[in-house]
Amino acid sequence: IRFGMYEPLLQAAKQNVVVVSSMGKQSTGKSFLLNHFLGTAFDVSGDRCTDGVWLSVKQVGDRTYVALDFEGLGTSERRPQEDMLLSLLNAAVSRMTIFRTDMSWDDFTLSLFRRMQAGADLLPKDDPDLFRGPFVIALKDIETKPEEVNKEFMSKIGTMCRDTKVPFLDVFYHKQLKVVAFENMTNPLYFKRLKDLKKRLEICTPYAGGGAFVLNLKLIMSKIAVLDWTPTSEAKLGQRVSRIHATLPTALCRGGAGAANDLGELVCLQSNAVVLAEPSGDAVVDGISDLGLILAEEKGGCPDFTQDVMAALIATIQAALALSEPGSQHNRSRIVVVLDALVQRRCKKTRAWLQSCVSGLEGKQKIQDLVREVGNKLVMLQDRCKLCVAQCSQCALGCMLPGGHSSGAAPDHNCGTDHVCKHKCLFCDDTCSAFAGHTGKHSCGNKEHVCGEPCVHSGSRNCRSVCTKEPGHSGDEHHCGTEVHYCANKCSLPACKQLCN
Repeated sequence: IRFGMYEPLLQAAKQNVVVVSSMGKQSTGKSFLLNHFLGTAFDVSGDRCTDGVWLSVKQVGDRTYVALDFEGLGTSERRPQEDMLLSLLNAAVSRMTIFRTDMSWDDFTLSLFRRMQAGADLLPKDDPDLFRGPFVIALKDIETKPEEVNKEFMSKIGTMCRDTKVPFLDVFYHKQLKVVAFENMTNPLYFKRLKDLKKRLEICTPYAGGGAFVLNLKLIMSKIAVLDWTPTSEAKLGQRVSRIHATLPTALCRGGAGAANDLGELVCLQSNAVVLAEPSGDAVVDGISDLGLILAEEKGGCPDFTQDVMAALIATIQAALALSEPGSQHNRSRIVVVLDALVQRRCKKTRAWLQSCVSGLEGKQKIQDLVREVGNKLVMLQDRCKLCVAQCSQCALGCMLPGGHSSGAAPDHNCGTDHVCKHKCLFCDDTCSAFAGHTGKHSCGNKEHVCGEPCVHSGSRNCRSVCTKEPGHSGDEHHCGTEVHYCANKCSLPACKQLCN
C-alpha cells in the first residue's frame, strides 16, 4: 500500500498529526465543509464528485492535519457492505469524524446509520491508537431555531441507540457525540460554528507523528481488504519488532536511524520523541557527537569491526585529545579511556531507545526475545570495539588494531608508530637507539655509555639485544634491561596463529 508523494511527507512529519474525516449523504457539501474547516482544496460539485477516499495534508503551527474526504454513503454505486467498510475505516483512523447531512431524519438517514452499525462487532476495539475520535453530526443550512433542531436530532439518535444492543456510537466513538447545526455560509454564524469546532479539534488525541498514522492506516486497510477481524495488537506487535530490527544495526554502528547519507536521531516508535545520548560529564567525550560516529560496520545485521573503522575512531579521538603521537604509552591509555566511554555512551543510548519503543509490552514473548537479542549485540559491541591488548610485533608499545584482529601479511600487531624510542640518551643529548616502549636505561648505543655485549636473552622478541649495564661490568651476566623477555615462538595450539605470551 502506497500513498504517492504524501507518504514520504507523512513519514517525515515528527510533530503531532490530527486526522479529520468527512462523510455522510451524497451531495450534502461534505468536501465543501472540509475545505472551509481545514483550508483544503477538494473538488466540490452539486453532483457526485468524490469516489472512494481522498487525502490531503496541511501543516498549521506545530501540528500536521490530515483530511480524509469520503464519498457519499447510500449511493447506487456502492453496496451496503462497502459503505459499512468505509465507515469502519473512517472510525478507526480518524480523530474527528464529521457526518454531513440535512436536517431531515428519514428512513434514508436511518439506513445510513444502520450500515455503519453493521461494522460495530467486527474489529476489536482494544487498540489505544484506533477508534479515538468524536462523531460530529454537521446539519446543513439550518436557519431557524438551531437549538431545537439539535435537541430533536439528539433525541432521534438516542432512540436509535436504545433500540440497538451495541450502538456503533458507543463502540466506534466511545459515546463522543456532538450535533452542530450549520447555517448557510452567507450567515456569519456559519464561521462561528467552524471556529467552535476547531476548538473541539484541538483537544482531540493526535497521532505521535506521521509514521504512526501511516502505519495504522495501512494496517486497517490491509485487514479490511482480506476481511481479517482478528485483534490488531498482534499485527502491530510484529510490525514494531520488525521496525526495531530494521533500525538496530544503524543504531549500534552509527548512533542513529536512516541511510548513511540521511542519518537522523533515534526516535521512540510510540511517542515519536527523539532519544539523545546523555552527557557523560567528560568534555572530550561530549565533544565527539554520537550521531554519525562509526563504531562498527554492519554485516548480516550484526556489528562488524575492521581495522579501517578502528583507525578512523583513533583519528577522531586523537583530534579531540590533540595528540601528536597516539601510539605512545601514555597517549594510548588516554585513547582507551575515551574509546570505552564512547562505546558505553552508545550502548546506554541504544538501551534507552529500545526501552522507549517497547514500554508497556515487556510481558510479550516477542519483546523478551528482542530484548535478549539486543543485549547480546550490545555485549558484542562492548567486547569487540576496543584496542588489541597485545604488544606491537616491532616494539614494546601496545597494539593499536581492534581487539581480535586477524593476522595478515603485515606484522600481526602494530602500534601505528615508527617503533623508535623518542627519549634522550641518559648519558648524552642524542636520541635513544632502542625500540619504543622499552624498559631500562635510555641509551644511544655508544659503547662508552653501556656495555654493548649481546644480552643473554638475545633472540626474544622484545629484547634490546645488547647489554645496557655500565662498560666493563664484571661478575653477573649481560642483560639489556628489559624486565620480562617474551618467547619468540608461535603458540603450540595448531589453530592459533599468535606468538607465545
